[in-house]
Amino acid sequence: METRGPGAKTSPARLSTVPPPERRVPIPNVAAGFVNESERELAHILDFYQIAWQYEPRSFPIAWDDQGNPTSYFSPDFYLPDLDLYIELTTLKQSLVTKKNRKLRLLRELYPDIQIKLLYARDFHSLMRKYGLTKPVATEPAGTTAAKSTE
Repeated sequence: METRGPGAKTSPARLSTVPPPERRVPIPNVAAGFVNESERELAHILDFYQIAWQYEPRSFPIAWDDQGNPTSYFSPDFYLPDLDLYIELTTLKQSLVTKKNRKLRLLRELYPDIQIKLLYARDFHSLMRKYGLTKPVATEPAGTTAAKSTE
């Protein structure tokens, strides 16, 4: 579980004075094995703003069998340790978003102290436009049809 970025928080005033990522030297690909290009792009933005992050550092059990063994998990995409915040990015088709929303509600019920933010496709695309990435990135690799889950 590797933390990325220098770990220093960036003040809101500083954020408004920093140019968008596309005006910088290209960011090299990070080593994390991202499920899709959207996650990679979000990691680049976090790196640019020097926000420390971890990729899928923890899986939360959300269902158990009769013997108490976990049968289903929820693994948020990112953890921002300086903010104690998990981020789940969902750019999937609506039928899968509904399933993910159910899992997220369950996670919040079971782990009320965990802070998690769900970024929908519209949020992600708005973020990309804000940073001048007008050409939306591919949200899912070919053949990917489901969110990360061990069920």
